[in-house]
Amino acid sequence: MAGKLRQHLRVSGGEHVHSRTEFCDSCHSQTYPYEELKKSSHYGALGADPGCKDCHVPQWLENFQLALWTHTYDGIRALLAEMKYGAEGYKRAKKRRLTSSVNLF
Repeated sequence: MAGKLRQHLRVSGGEHVHSRTEFCDSCHSQTYPYEELKKSSHYGALGADPGCKDCHVPQWLENFQLALWTHTYDGIRALLAEMKYGAEGYKRAKKRRLTSSVNLF
């Protein structure tokens, strides 16, 4: 019983650490979108500052397996794109994001 509890705390604590914006920034150059987020109306509006995980990683314990899959699949995909395209990839993504947001409204 104690071993299972220790394992659960280690895994859930690891998920918390690996879902922090600072951890995401250690591999991905997401400083540009993060700076945009800090200037947006979403940042600090309700007394909380959203991080990468709030939009990009499924939340809550019932979604734990999905959160692990998201970290593995999306994390590796984003890291490979970062390594291949670097800042140029960011410029293309920003252009695509602006086009997508125009299509939404």
